[in-house]
Amino acid sequence: MQSINVVFHINEFEKWPQVISNLQNTLPVVNMESSNIAVLVNGAAVAVFDGSSQNDYQKELDALNKAGAKIHVCRNSMKAQNIDLAALPDFVQEVPVGVLYLVARQSEGFAYIKP
Repeated sequence: MQSINVVFHINEFEKWPQVISNLQNTLPVVNMESSNIAVLVNGAAVAVFDGSSQNDYQKELDALNKAGAKIHVCRNSMKAQNIDLAALPDFVQEVPVGVLYLVARQSEGFAYIKP
């Protein structure tokens, strides 16, 4: 199995099905012991964590996290959308500035995927 380093970037709420599908298709076919798969959530996509959306995305993200994907959310986007950071599920890690997170991952050789 192949090892990869990749960050999936989502900033549009309506793109959640595509990102989740990409992850569900990727995780089973790579060597998760030597791969690093991350998701950066910013912009309007952070609404998935606002508590008012009735969707299954959080359940699916939790399962993907358990399978090895790391889920990160931009603190600035959360503040801009008036979403309390304390409301984040345990499997989500907050990063101060999403753009800087992406720059850092790319400088480390991560592939960048934006559906």
